[in-house]
Amino acid sequence: MDINQANIDNLTNLWKKYGALPLTVDERTIGYANENWPYRSWLEDGKDIKHLLSAIPSNHVLSLWPFTCKHQYKANGRCDDYQTTETLLDKGWRVDVEQTAMYMNFDTVAPNVAPPQTSLKLLTVSSQQQLQDWLRIGSEAFGYQISESVFNTLIEDSQISLFLGQVADQPVVSALVFTHNGISGLHQFGVLPAFQGQGLSIPAMREIIYRCKQKHASTMVLQASEAGYPLYEKLGFSAQFKIKHFKRI
Repeated sequence: MDINQANIDNLTNLWKKYGALPLTVDERTIGYANENWPYRSWLEDGKDIKHLLSAIPSNHVLSLWPFTCKHQYKANGRCDDYQTTETLLDKGWRVDVEQTAMYMNFDTVAPNVAPPQTSLKLLTVSSQQQLQDWLRIGSEAFGYQISESVFNTLIEDSQISLFLGQVADQPVVSALVFTHNGISGLHQFGVLPAFQGQGLSIPAMREIIYRCKQKHASTMVLQASEAGYPLYEKLGFSAQFKIKHFKRI
């Protein structure tokens, strides 16, 4: 298994669950785009960037990562994205957010050991009220409005678990886990701003990891922000590569 490709596959297959549709040129798929939230577009490989730029809406975020090499310059087994990045800069795009792809092999975590009991209670979203709480926490934590319509169709999806963390019955933590081909991807992990810095992230993550292992996932992948990177490193995740999210200026 190529763990680098597994990370990207988990991310892009989740975006497809959100409703991404293929973008085609001459009946060939060159990329995908979410017409609605989260307004993401991405390439299938590094060769068709100019075609893709002419096809995606102006309000989209274009996500870029190192591509598996075919006939391009090879550096440590991954493609050099220099030319793609230069094309974006020339066309008036700039990096808006940069993330680090990370992974954890569950063999490195003590098997079948439940995390210690804490004041945090982790629930799996199963009702509309819990979904509303989940959406509110994520929207406040990340500073953008998460689409309710997207998740109304995903709450029953067997590959997706929406987690809601409570302290004294107050919802304060949200997370999404998408399990695909034995890989659990962590997404939308957030803590209400008023509760950040109170030590909730580590127990929440340990409980999520434990539950994923109980469902026989072999590995967890994620895409860490600069602020979140120290947390995941402390938990034992390893860095893989950078993901750059571009916006038009």
